[in-house]
Amino acid sequence: MNFFKRRIASLRRRKRVKAARSLTTPLREFVYLDEVSVYSLLASRQGALASEYTDTSTSAARGELSGKIGLGVGATKGELSSKSEQAYTQSSQVLRKSTVQAAFKELYEGEEGRLGVTPLTVNESPPRVRSWQGLATNFTDPIYDGWVIRPSNLERGLLVELEIELSTHSIFKMTSIMSALSALIVENPELFPQSQFPQLQEVAAVNRVLDKLLVGLIPLRCRALDYCVVDFGGERVAVHTRLTEHIAPDLQYVPRPLYVVGVTEERLYWKDVRRVLFTGQRFRILSRLNAGGVRSSWVPVKLVDVLRDVVPDLAVQVEQAGRAFGQNSASQGLNDDRSATVALALIAYSMLLAEHYDVVIDADQKSAFTALAAHHCREFEGYDARRRAFEAIANHFATTYAVKVDSVVAAQLRSAALADTLLLPDGQSVAVSASTSPTQPKPTDEMLLDGEVVAIYW
Repeated sequence: MNFFKRRIASLRRRKRVKAARSLTTPLREFVYLDEVSVYSLLASRQGALASEYTDTSTSAARGELSGKIGLGVGATKGELSSKSEQAYTQSSQVLRKSTVQAAFKELYEGEEGRLGVTPLTVNESPPRVRSWQGLATNFTDPIYDGWVIRPSNLERGLLVELEIELSTHSIFKMTSIMSALSALIVENPELFPQSQFPQLQEVAAVNRVLDKLLVGLIPLRCRALDYCVVDFGGERVAVHTRLTEHIAPDLQYVPRPLYVVGVTEERLYWKDVRRVLFTGQRFRILSRLNAGGVRSSWVPVKLVDVLRDVVPDLAVQVEQAGRAFGQNSASQGLNDDRSATVALALIAYSMLLAEHYDVVIDADQKSAFTALAAHHCREFEGYDARRRAFEAIANHFATTYAVKVDSVVAAQLRSAALADTLLLPDGQSVAVSASTSPTQPKPTDEMLLDGEVVAIYW
């Protein structure tokens, strides 16, 4: 009997492996999944859902043994009969729960053709674009479907799927750091005597308030990796980065990063949040838009709006604390913007060299100059670093086109490239160096897609 059971189990396993190998669906591992959203969205399409499936197998065996003996003496006859019957029945039932992963797969496959934004595969080639001006003029052409996303097509309630760099909002980073510090202080009070660190008690009190305001929610602010936002005549349009990587830079059309924002529940994470939220890893996110189009502002702590009417001073303090802690992130954003401007200056320098020496740069060489500029754009602090960056462009130009670049001409073209991209000779931005009124800070103008997060996976 045990041999037959093992044989049946082996055959079933081989059948499952064979069926799994025949599937072409990609592997998917979740770090966050909202079960309520999955079943709600699935039920809205299909109606009633089966919660469990049952497979029943039954086998029966029956045997019968009978016998008859007759006796007769004279006129008297008798008969003796015997009958024996045995029945054996075996029934087994296998119960399979319909898991939320299977429900998500069913939901995704049903909505795949209706997604407002979906990642493009590497096998899809982008349309040929010659210039930013040409793209701005013809971006409504159907050939750019999927490569250019108009905000008017992103309606509230639409599902979007994007490749993102997973990151949390600065307000949650602040509470996480403060909680860790508070735990260290409690465990090691001798290292932080209250007489020397009286402000630590205030920090702990503020952290408790922020924990109550977050109510178990984690706000996310994730940079979209495949799309950037460009202003085409007053309309902010999301453009795929593969479409623009071969276009020569144009100061009239400067790409800006696109961010996906939303609030998640800590209990719905399938991985430790410290492993996924603070490492900047690449994931996919499926989100349902809360508002149409691209927004420029977002409130990460939802209870702040409630407190604004009841305790306005506390709401202001929470917002100021988040902005103060996020200064490092903002500085990083400014550094990113500056690096992009420096890359534009280096690319502009290569174009000025080509114009001066009457050389035509083809698309492949444009890509080479762009890659070289991207490599040197962050190494621009100090005179020596700036000189090396420009020399790398000049040397590549001279080697590729067998041209001897005159040092005087190179210096003049460097200055022209910096001036064209609004950079000072020391590499600083003109806008940053200009004096601004401290009472009128520059308002933030981010490019945000606000949505309810359904799943995060890779």
